[in-house]
Amino acid sequence: MSAEKVDSEPNSIGDNLPIPPRENLVKTAAKFLSSLNVVKAPLDTKVAFLKKKGLSDAEIDLAIKQSEVIIQ
Repeated sequence: MSAEKVDSEPNSIGDNLPIPPRENLVKTAAKFLSSLNVVKAPLDTKVAFLKKKGLSDAEIDLAIKQSEVIIQ
């Protein structure tokens, strides 16, 4: 019985760890955000689109920061 308990508990430990951002996805999102047609769009529209594509809030924040560097 103790083996069953050990098998079910490791996942609960890992659930609390932050998931690292997916760099390729963030770079692609930053390029998207810095494109001429998208720059003019409202921020909430861009964020909603990126969430729909599966990016996390942290990844979206990184993409926004990277896109600001690209634009400048």
